[in-house]
Amino acid sequence: MKSMHFLEKVEVQSFIDRRGNLGVSELGVNPKFIIKRIYYINRVPSEASRGAHGHKQLQQIFYALSGSFHLMVTDGVNTDSVTVSEMSNGYFLPAGLWRDLDNFSSDCVCLVLASEPYDKSDYIHDYEEFRNWRALK
Repeated sequence: MKSMHFLEKVEVQSFIDRRGNLGVSELGVNPKFIIKRIYYINRVPSEASRGAHGHKQLQQIFYALSGSFHLMVTDGVNTDSVTVSEMSNGYFLPAGLWRDLDNFSSDCVCLVLASEPYDKSDYIHDYEEFRNWRALK
């Protein structure tokens, strides 16, 4: 698979002083999307992975609030990947891509901001079905 940049950095500003760390990420005047769902993933066993599905319409931003994890996305031909770690940037993932999350550190807390409420019909769990869906787009 060819490498391509699907993931877009979402800047995180860090303010560190004697009271602790404050990380801020603003979607700006023209946000990527209105946040309609927030969820987090934690306590993932070291050998486990998450994701392994695509979304037809859902857009997301991934952050590591602590620890780190590896995020790989593909359109079925091109791929993009990044290690998301605490105090780094968030990463915007547009709709229409397959995602795999793995290599979670033991202390990882992954925060995800989503553009839509949960909708079972938006998920594609079979990779070949996903590739066929992409081919029709």
